[in-house]
Parts: sequence; structure tokens; C-alpha cells
Amino acid sequence: MFVLPDWLENGLKNIRKARAILGAPSEVQAAADRPLPVLDRLIRSLKGLETYCQSRGQVADNVTRGRREHGQVPADLQAVIAANEALSAAIDREQDRGAEREIAGLEASGDMIGYDSALALHRVKALLALFGSAQDACDPARLARGDALVAEIVAALADGRQRLAAADGSDDRENGPRNSMFDSAARHLDGMVGAYRDLRRTGNPVFYNAVVSGYNEAVDRSNMGTP
Repeated sequence: MFVLPDWLENGLKNIRKARAILGAPSEVQAAADRPLPVLDRLIRSLKGLETYCQSRGQVADNVTRGRREHGQVPADLQAVIAANEALSAAIDREQDRGAEREIAGLEASGDMIGYDSALALHRVKALLALFGSAQDACDPARLARGDALVAEIVAALADGRQRLAAADGSDDRENGPRNSMFDSAARHLDGMVGAYRDLRRTGNPVFYNAVVSGYNEAVDRSNMGTP
């Protein structure tokens, strides 16, 4: 693995920026703190080795320093990778909690079409996290959980459509963009559900890509509020 110190320095700056965000949850703060000392050490080591190699220090000392630091640098790099994965997982968990709070808030406010839309999109995100690749479609436990998530998605879309039909355009003056967004996003999520079922049936990676594409399109329509 070839790693430039500049890449790591940019990563370190980004982590420190994220760490400084006001009100960041303590779990995320702790996870962001974890890689900092190892990153500092790794950057110093790599910069030193860069100078060492460019100045042909390995010739002068018969690679003594290179052999001495050979074990520590890869170990530090693996520690940074593991810490960054833990940070990403902590951020994902916080985003999930935030999404659940948003869903609960929409339900409490009586915005049930908004609730159905947010619920469906959040469950699709969980589905994508469950299936990291097409190969995961061969795992019975993942499939069972995936089927349960798809059932929630289908139910949320059906519920939202029923509510739209019952309103019969009567609330378009107040909620027209939201209603248009739901209808457009739901069409893409229908296709995503179909792709999931094809993936489940065949294990073909093409259908996994279609699942991801369907989710991305639905998110785009949700953000734009246009068909």
C-alpha cells in the first residue's frame, strides 16, 4: 500500500474539523479522538522516511533505519484504518438516531405523508448498509433482515399513496411540493424494490447496482421536490 503523508495530513485536518463541530455527540467525539495520536506519529514517520529515502539515507546506513521502522509504520497505518472505520460507524449510528427522531417528529406533527417518505428512505438506507455487495445476497440471515426492511418500505409507500389519494389534491396549495416529492421518490423506490427482489432471486450484481441507483434517484427527488 502506497501512502503519501499529504493524504494523511488532509485526513487529519478533516477529522479535527469534524471533532470541533459544536454539539457533536460524545460517542462521535470519542471516536474522532482515537486516531489523532497515531495519525500524528504516522505522518511524522512517513515524512522522516521520505527525507531518508530521497537523501539516500538507506545507502549511508545500510537500511538500518528502514528496517527499524518497517514494522511500526504498517501497524500504525492499520490502526488508523481501524479507527477511521470506527468513526464512520459512530457517525452512521448518530445519523440513524437523527433519522429516527425526524421520523417520530413527523408522525407526532401529523405530517403522515412526510412520515411515510422519511420512513421508506431510512429503511432503504438500512437495506443498503445490510447488503454491502451482491455476494451478501447469498447470506440467509441478511436476506431475512432485508425482506423485513423491504416489507416496511412497501407498506410505507402504500400508506403514503393511500393518503395522497384520500387528499385528492385538496392540500396541494399547502403541501404541493411535498406531495410531488413523495410521488416521484416512490416511483424510484418501486424500481428499487423490484431490483432487490431480482437480486434476491438471482444474486446478479447488476441488480445490486440497480438497488443503489434506485435509492440515489429517490433521494435526489426527495431533495429536489420535483418529478
